[in-house]
Amino acid sequence: MLRGSKRELASHHPAIWSIAFVSCARVEDNKISFKGINQYSRKWDRISTYGGKLVENMTQAVARDVFKSNSFRIVDAGYEIKLPVHDENICYAPDAPEFIRYIYHT
Repeated sequence: MLRGSKRELASHHPAIWSIAFVSCARVEDNKISFKGINQYSRKWDRISTYGGKLVENMTQAVARDVFKSNSFRIVDAGYEIKLPVHDENICYAPDAPEFIRYIYHT
């Protein structure tokens, strides 16, 4: 859900997280700008964005939640995560039919 005020545009997941864009302002051509860290100068600056970028940020936040919850399920099933890489977990697992059925049917 998106909520806005004169100073902040925020997205709130019902129970888990919030993303806030500080000091939002509408500028020319219906672009949105907010205060943040400029990726080139590494200084606090006004950054322009668009609706698609805001949706991308929310989508990535949900994907991270799914990834983390599945990481807990892997550990709870008795497997040690050796290395998390981007969107997958690398762990040692037995090469056994029981393991394959467990992974593909849960």
